Amino acid sequence: MPGRSGLRPDRDPANDRFRGLRLANGWARRLLRVSLYPATFVIFVGGGSLLFDRMDGNGVALGVYLITIPIFFLLERALPWSERWIGSKGDVHADVGLVVAAGAAGALLEPATRFAALPVGAWLSSHVGVSLWPGDWPLLAQGALAIVVGDFFRYWVHRAMHEWPPLWRIHATHHSATRLYFFNGARIHPFEVLITGFVEIAPMIAFGVPLEAMAMRMLIGRVIGRFQHCNLDLELGPLDYVFSSPKNHRWHHSRNLGVAAHNYGGDLVLWDHVFGSFYLPRDREPSDEIGIENMPDFPRRLWDVMWTPFSWRRFLSESTPAAETAVSR
Repeated sequence: MPGRSGLRPDRDPANDRFRGLRLANGWARRLLRVSLYPATFVIFVGGGSLLFDRMDGNGVALGVYLITIPIFFLLERALPWSERWIGSKGDVHADVGLVVAAGAAGALLEPATRFAALPVGAWLSSHVGVSLWPGDWPLLAQGALAIVVGDFFRYWVHRAMHEWPPLWRIHATHHSATRLYFFNGARIHPFEVLITGFVEIAPMIAFGVPLEAMAMRMLIGRVIGRFQHCNLDLELGPLDYVFSSPKNHRWHHSRNLGVAAHNYGGDLVLWDHVFGSFYLPRDREPSDEIGIENMPDFPRRLWDVMWTPFSWRRFLSESTPAAETAVSR
């Protein structure tokens, strides 16, 4: 299949301890390719929403995030899109460290965002005279609406990170990944968490989105996000034009930065359609050679990755000669 150019010379699939899980091209594989995405939504979003009356919604979303880690680990061995992306490439340590750092940044962000946004929301409500949020809707519907609204702000801050050089220095951490797998959707610099989180969440707090609806949005987003970077050979059909899916998001991680400047949506690609940045060719698949064009020497160790935005010019000068021109940052 185009885009999957075979195994790395140092990658022997016979040494994969989980190779026995691999599904052959039969009915089971075909069924899983088309059913896994919707079935996961029904099980984790539908089932999780039933627990909101009994448990804290944020706890439910966190539980789904943790439970799906071993599940997707095994699924990627059974139904991989690219053999090259199976197993660590020396990236897991940095990815885990970035997840921990991002979580710490998010914990700091929450109270600061509420402190800044709540007075704005009170001012808006007093001037508009009505509630800015349909709080009488069913919780699942509120969560879906929160996804649409939040993704609007997420879209623009993500696009700005590609188009404005100071922000690209931070966002480049995410695009430095040389493979996509279920865990590195959270390969994000903590400064990006602070910037994106504030731009995305502050308006929703100002609009008066209740905590339960925010938690429902998080639950839905956890499931979408788990698939977005996964190394799974799925067939989503029309859903590729609705969600930020594995298929369209692989194009966003193209080594060619012109191609990567598409599909900015975090959970949905709605705003990509609206603002003309959706990209999904029908005649070919993306390559599994990903990363940043002409920047193969992006740091791999956690501390070096964390420090790169602050030593960007030195990093470019020590990288390949064409890097600064190619990245134009």
